[in-house]
Amino acid sequence: MPNCRYCGQSAGLFSRAHRECEASHSNGLATLPTLIADYFSGLIPAKDLAPKLATLKTDAYLSRDEIAQIAQQEIRNFTQSLQAPYHPSSMRLVSDLLSMLAAQGVAHETVNSDGVVNEFASLLIRSFIIDYCEDRLELPRVEARCQKVLRYLPVAQERLADIYLSPLDQATILKSLQRGALPPSTIMAPIILAKGEQVVWAYEGVALYQEKIVREWVGRSQGISVRVMRGVYYRTGGMRGRPVERSTMECRGVGTLYVTNRNLIFYSPGGAVKVPFKKIIALTPYTDGVEVHRDGANQRRLTMQGFDPWFLLNLLSSLS
Repeated sequence: MPNCRYCGQSAGLFSRAHRECEASHSNGLATLPTLIADYFSGLIPAKDLAPKLATLKTDAYLSRDEIAQIAQQEIRNFTQSLQAPYHPSSMRLVSDLLSMLAAQGVAHETVNSDGVVNEFASLLIRSFIIDYCEDRLELPRVEARCQKVLRYLPVAQERLADIYLSPLDQATILKSLQRGALPPSTIMAPIILAKGEQVVWAYEGVALYQEKIVREWVGRSQGISVRVMRGVYYRTGGMRGRPVERSTMECRGVGTLYVTNRNLIFYSPGGAVKVPFKKIIALTPYTDGVEVHRDGANQRRLTMQGFDPWFLLNLLSSLS
């Protein structure tokens, strides 16, 4: 006889689980999200949540992956519910939850497998950097707060530059521009710059999409077919149609987007595209890029995907 997939005891002929065990498992899957949500809301203190997690894991036969998936969703919900300015207690809540999960055998790396802890840490660090740009925090305090976040919420090493190092460098550039000074650049680029032009920042791995207009002919025909002889027909009537245009975004390649003090320059092995700042009439930001609207009768939309546009938008505002 097969054993119950939950308790491991004999489940009877043609059965894979006891009804009681199945019900306990389903109840646990429904209860755990509420427990974690109540913890983030302050309804359950950490000292009460820890034993509840242990009991639920055992009695409801919850696997580590199931616990991690529920924790991921609740951490993401908590992150989305926060509003600036962020209180230090929010960092402690997530850090303590990760410790409680680790005590149940759910490792930090498992919870962060979809990047949810990285997203939370990035939110806090970005808020400190914005405070620095807006003169609410001095640079030493910003660095101290960011380091504290990284101690409590260790992000994946490969994301450290994106989450902390690059945004801090970008903030330093913006502060220099606010003071009227263009910071020196050490970025080497395979592009020809005009006199007085320099590269301020470079985004790698950017995909460029350009609008393409496709014309199609649509219509309908009418009339009758008359048989002339065996296998030969003659059709009378006519056809009415009209041209229809539709817009698509065509990928021009993946390369590096260089931001200079005068232009946006996309460079890839397949070619290069330059967009002068004075030709940009609007920018539509997305979570992972921007759409550029250019001045001119026949200028088609460009979309650049693969980076956080926060710095680019602020840079263009400072340089304009």
